[in-house]
Amino acid sequence: MVYNDKYDVFYQYQGLFMLKKYTVLSFCFLTTVALAISLPKLEFKNTSSDRLADLPDFKYEDFNSAYLQELRTRFNLESLVVDCETEQEKVLAVMNWVHHLWQHNGNNEPVKSDPISILDEVITNKKHFRCVEYATVLTGCLNALGLRARVLSLMTADVETREYVAGHVVTEVYLPSCSKWVLADAQFNLMPVLDGMPLNALELQQALVNQTSALELASCDPDLTSGEYTPAEIAVYKQDFIDFIGEYLYFFRTRFDQQYTQDVTWAAGRNLSSLVLVPVGAKAPEVFQIKYPFTNLTSTNSSACFYQKPV
Repeated sequence: MVYNDKYDVFYQYQGLFMLKKYTVLSFCFLTTVALAISLPKLEFKNTSSDRLADLPDFKYEDFNSAYLQELRTRFNLESLVVDCETEQEKVLAVMNWVHHLWQHNGNNEPVKSDPISILDEVITNKKHFRCVEYATVLTGCLNALGLRARVLSLMTADVETREYVAGHVVTEVYLPSCSKWVLADAQFNLMPVLDGMPLNALELQQALVNQTSALELASCDPDLTSGEYTPAEIAVYKQDFIDFIGEYLYFFRTRFDQQYTQDVTWAAGRNLSSLVLVPVGAKAPEVFQIKYPFTNLTSTNSSACFYQKPV
């Protein structure tokens, strides 16, 4: 599978700090972005009656499972959030750590696709991986720290007919203090925020459609707060993120089973039972990038269904 490595050029603004441990900042860096892109207005249903009666249960790894305990202790994850006062600060701190573990490589896949195995390859073999692995590792680490998270696949409107770069993968994490899912992109080390409230992927799409001038991007990356880069360089980096992610905010897909009881490669993941949020009037995708069929895919037009509170 080939993912978008066009934006590897962003790393001219990013130092590569393998396994460097940062002090968690007590604040996040916020930059308001200029919205210069034009996206279609998408319609979704948003009532409880639109939930699917026969929807499979979402399954998440138990916070106290042996797997998450090993992930938490082996990589000393609690040290990353010891000074954090809020859930959002914890997400930003862990995202920052994951972001700096390796440099993005859009063509490299891990041998095994669970968080511990990916981290072992990064640390032992200095491997560099894709957006998929950034999202997988961040999701696992947040779950290991008691914040329910899931891997979210974003896909373009032409996902069926585009040969390459039809998808991007991020993390969404549920913040009890906000009573909502929010997006965290470890590849870019950024979280969208509007009026002080972190956004999920669908809300980000709506903010871009509405050309919301108050949209901000949060990070606690020392590279963005140390003065090493000029405000103009940082603005370019964040604006390029907006330009990049916008086209992927059309179809939203997540697996029903987010547990680590078996190794799931990205290719095999297409065949696991998943839920895809589809705009009203659009057809649910049946194939990824021309030749990779989806199976066991349940579609819904209901954002309330897709963004239901995890149990």
